[in-house]
Amino acid sequence: MILDDGIIITAEKPNTPEVQRLLAERDAYFDRLYAGEDRQSGVVDVERDDLAFFSVRASSELIGCGALLRHDGYGELKRFYISDTHRGRGLGRRLLKAVEDHARGEGYRILRLETGILQPAAIALYRSAEFTDIGCFGDYVPDPLSIFLEKKLSDAI
Repeated sequence: MILDDGIIITAEKPNTPEVQRLLAERDAYFDRLYAGEDRQSGVVDVERDDLAFFSVRASSELIGCGALLRHDGYGELKRFYISDTHRGRGLGRRLLKAVEDHARGEGYRILRLETGILQPAAIALYRSAEFTDIGCFGDYVPDPLSIFLEKKLSDAI
């Protein structure tokens, strides 16, 4: 999807050095944010067959990413990140919408995610996009550093 201001959000293969550098930047950011905390790992193999990986580009520069992991009965948002120098421009919201649109097209009815309590901007984004609090899900365990959210995409059965 090419947006009117030159931002491109698209699904792509994550097995490039450029994507790996961005994911390393993301991991370093979270390591600093949660330094010394026993946090749940956000690591997921981005080359899984049950995962769709999305990139955000500005003038061909990779500046953000996110993934949609397929589970039985729901999709899970993973690895969402916008580079520090590009935050505050609404790119996270645009990425979230693109991934939601993809999920709807693939027949997902529910999206879930885990995020950390030290990320108020991310929490505000998800809640403003109609994600609501739920308990832990999947393989997650209760963690005082984590918030678990869900959004229903369709009431159809």
